[in-house]
Amino acid sequence: MLIRHVGFRPQVRVVTLAAVGAIDLLFRLHAAVQSLDPVVVEEPAPVLSRGLREMEERRRRGLGQFVTTAQLRELEAWRNLIEVLRRLGVNFEREARTGRLFPTSPRGPTEMSLKSCRMQIVLDWAPATDLDLAAIPISSLGGVEVYKGISETPVIFERGTDAACGVIVLWTRER
Repeated sequence: MLIRHVGFRPQVRVVTLAAVGAIDLLFRLHAAVQSLDPVVVEEPAPVLSRGLREMEERRRRGLGQFVTTAQLRELEAWRNLIEVLRRLGVNFEREARTGRLFPTSPRGPTEMSLKSCRMQIVLDWAPATDLDLAAIPISSLGGVEVYKGISETPVIFERGTDAACGVIVLWTRER
């Protein structure tokens, strides 16, 4: 007779049964510690959107300032997007009509105008002229790029006259 249970050493016993009657048998199994090969769990590398891949390439080239997905995850618990952009040197002014903050060039008013130089905002490739940056949760973003003037702004983001004052590019988070 073979007696076994997971986690215990099996026992083999020879039992002779009489032709008539019942017998009770008691077996004590001894625990068997068995070492298993280690299990390695690998998380697949995240698949980045085209925008985030290209942001990473621009970051490696060194023009502009960048906040990566990992850096945003560290900041999301205690910062808002306005504070992140201020850390990157972006200035803000309050719009009189709506009361919202809008980003201005770190250079301030241009030589040709006493008005502040308003930065262009791009969200996932699309111009976002009336975007309320204070309302965007950091947890929804996958990356941020800041270009403080036309000389460092990639051509793909130069849309309209606001690009001369600099461009803020926001990439939404990958799902």
